Amino acid sequence: MIAHAFTTSDRQLERSHLEDLFAATVKDYDQNIAVETRLYPSVQASLETIHSKGWLFVRISQLGKQTSC
Repeated sequence: MIAHAFTTSDRQLERSHLEDLFAATVKDYDQNIAVETRLYPSVQASLETIHSKGWLFVRISQLGKQTSC
């Protein structure tokens, strides 16, 4: 993504600079992945219900999407 951004703006990017930018991006992402993240309505209650029933694993997917096991 970083290299593509430089390429599309006709800018040169040294390999070492790309590696530095990538490391900084990963660090920032790691530190901010859940900042201002909120659960959808009723998710907390659903998780509490699941926990109270003793379930150890739950897979949640997008509504309306069918998957095969």
